[in-house]
Amino acid sequence: MIDIAIKRYSRSLFEAALEQDNLEKVFQELGAIKQILTENKAFFKVLEYPMVTLHEKYYLIQEVFCTRFDVLICDFLKLLVEKDRIYLIYEIIADFEELYFDHKRIIKAQVVSAISLTGEVRQRLEEKLGALFGQTVVIDNTVDADIIGGLYIKAKDKVIDASLKGRLDKMKDSLLGDDKLR
Repeated sequence: MIDIAIKRYSRSLFEAALEQDNLEKVFQELGAIKQILTENKAFFKVLEYPMVTLHEKYYLIQEVFCTRFDVLICDFLKLLVEKDRIYLIYEIIADFEELYFDHKRIIKAQVVSAISLTGEVRQRLEEKLGALFGQTVVIDNTVDADIIGGLYIKAKDKVIDASLKGRLDKMKDSLLGDDKLR
């Protein structure tokens, strides 16, 4: 049931942004809103809290978001608060991003690395992955020291494990699976 609500809200916002010819702006602003809410968890909790009146929530949205963001975003946030769906905002934004990337024919690749990718390395990797998939690729880099080195890439339905941890695990499985060594 929640998945249906997430899709309904994200699709409605996406279609409204397309109709108003401000898809790029809405996409950028949703990213900024996600960052604001992530960095200010207490503020987000206030928007969720049932004891705060709808009028007070509208006021907060007006003061924090409506002065900086498009009217479509402002009205959308007010609608989520009014319908008690603000708790779905992160999932709605994620689904909106998927719609945006599909519309723009962009693939979002999840790349795990032992250290953060620099701009040049990120750009070269995006170009190589773009050539592999035949589409523009945008990288979402996550740092995980447990992979030791290399990269773990997940894009579309493909997984590329070029991590040192992955290679060591394969070597271990190969050695332990060999009856001659037992």
